[in-house]
Amino acid sequence: MSQQAKPFDVNEMRAEAEEFRHHLARWVDERLAPQAARLDEEGDFGHELFRELGELGYYGAMYPESAGGSGLAYPYTCFTVLCEELARASVSFAASVCMQGSTATHTIFKWGGAALHEAYLGPALRGEKIGAFAITEPNSGSDAASLRTRATACEGGFRLNGSKIFTTNGTVADFITVVATTDPAKGLKGLDLFLVPTDTPGFSVGRKLDKFSVRASDTAELVFDDVFVPHDHHLNDGQASGFLNAYKSLTVDRIFTAALALGNGRAAYDAALAYAKERSQFGQPIGKFQAVQFKLVDMLALLEQSRL
Repeated sequence: MSQQAKPFDVNEMRAEAEEFRHHLARWVDERLAPQAARLDEEGDFGHELFRELGELGYYGAMYPESAGGSGLAYPYTCFTVLCEELARASVSFAASVCMQGSTATHTIFKWGGAALHEAYLGPALRGEKIGAFAITEPNSGSDAASLRTRATACEGGFRLNGSKIFTTNGTVADFITVVATTDPAKGLKGLDLFLVPTDTPGFSVGRKLDKFSVRASDTAELVFDDVFVPHDHHLNDGQASGFLNAYKSLTVDRIFTAALALGNGRAAYDAALAYAKERSQFGQPIGKFQAVQFKLVDMLALLEQSRL
């Protein structure tokens, strides 16, 4: 008789997620929160904190132990918790971590061979290397059908030419998964994924973008000038188009991006609640007034709805 899949247990999922949150929250409060404002003001990526989180194993939350991950029973739930908890202290840092532990490494995990797992996936999950994912372009945004970065077949692999923009972790990355077209006439079906080490000749960072907020999250424009990509860095198992593979990773990432907003909302609620207890009017804290209480309850209700 074949072994049956373990049934989904919502109580087990909640227990694992809350234990995960409990341990992470202490690190967030003790290590990240005290430095968050400075990191954002200075546009500081926070390399020491980034490596530290990798050493603690959090980048492997989505992956099995066989790939160097944590082997959690509910990996996507726990990684969502990771994004939320980090974002309540620093959306900037959380965005960089979200990229590292999801899209930047998921493509290698799914469609990279054993050599790429050893060279990039393992070190990234340990925080020893930094990854990025590049799809958005200056002239087409994220309209995948209009991407212009071209991958041309050559002896031993491909040559990449084009540019990307708004790439998270772009200036600090050791490797980048690039979405490029092998045949513009095929539209979405012509897209594919290529792993590019950032020390490859022809690759350069055009500029680091100076943003109004989320400044500690590195965001950059990238240039590919006849960059050679060997066949074994072509992330395609032959079972699906590169477009489908890219969007499998991006679809999961949408959930984690929502978790960043949830964490940021929690920070806003916590700040509002603390202020309502401290600020006094007419001889009492403003939190004693029913109108303020209604507002706080509405905020909390929205947060709980978002978590569901």
